Amino acid sequence: SSAQDLLESIRQPAAHTRTAVQPANEERPCVAEVLERIDEDSPDDDIESAIAALAERPDELRATAHAYLDGKEHDRTLVVLHTIERQPYPWAAELIVDHLDGLFVSRNDGTALEVLEELADPASLPALLAEWRPGEPACARIIHFIASVAGTASDLPPDVRREAETRLFHEVEFIRELGASVARGEEP
Repeated sequence: SSAQDLLESIRQPAAHTRTAVQPANEERPCVAEVLERIDEDSPDDDIESAIAALAERPDELRATAHAYLDGKEHDRTLVVLHTIERQPYPWAAELIVDHLDGLFVSRNDGTALEVLEELADPASLPALLAEWRPGEPACARIIHFIASVAGTASDLPPDVRREAETRLFHEVEFIRELGASVARGEEP
């Protein structure tokens, strides 16, 4: 299939270093070309393979990602977010933070939060705190988590701490109830 051929071509090492703006060659399409071929009909295996292959090309990803983080192209934005999640560089969280306004009003808000949680970069806290509103317990929990990793959870505004703690309490209760129902042999 053409999708499998594409995935194989992006796994091949390039004969030379390329940037996102250079034209493609038969050896290895650029990040933008790979993303342009992703849509809602792409099989999960193809998407996961594309994420894994693109994650190995951090410089090109960094140069190209801005074009896909506006949240307007849901599937491509998800691929970029999950590819950024695999980057161990400070710029990874910065990319998402730079686009929080658009991501928070798109269908990708939850994924953006999950990726920021996974990256756990304390530099993302000011932007997250600016975006947080009362009644957003998932965001509060992630803010609290990142602040805890940084050792600054006690410095968070009381409303954020309270909402995060309430969310954590409900998550623990859900897990306890689920465990109890499984222990009783009930279907979850």
